[in-house]
Amino acid sequence: MSITLGGSIDNDGKMLLFDRDSLAKWVLKHPNEIITFTIKLKMKKRTCKQNSYYWGVVVDMIMHALYHTGNFLTEQETHEFLKSKFNGVKVTLLNGNYVELPASTNELDTKEFQEYIGRIQQFAAEALGIYIPDPNEQIFI
Repeated sequence: MSITLGGSIDNDGKMLLFDRDSLAKWVLKHPNEIITFTIKLKMKKRTCKQNSYYWGVVVDMIMHALYHTGNFLTEQETHEFLKSKFNGVKVTLLNGNYVELPASTNELDTKEFQEYIGRIQQFAAEALGIYIPDPNEQIFI
């Protein structure tokens, strides 16, 4: 069982929790337990512009490049392919082996989403021989 709390760090470097009462209640429910703290910066979720660029440029260009290699994928199938190749999560099995499954891109923050797109752009250039422009980049033909 876990708990997610929000907070901030003030100018003196002190951590301030927004809901101390919830933390206190959670702690009382779990006496003598071993716990792990994970603290991360709250980042803004990917933007609508990033999402539009991803679907309108990145996925579309990859889908068409794959089509020219004889792979006829739909837009959704192309997205699933990209997620599995560039946004996978390793799941460890009981025998010690692992499988890699595609993770949702919905939970990526703006920076993580741009890094995801960067990995796709590199793949496109190296494996498919196409250049995917950055957002707002104009290409003159």
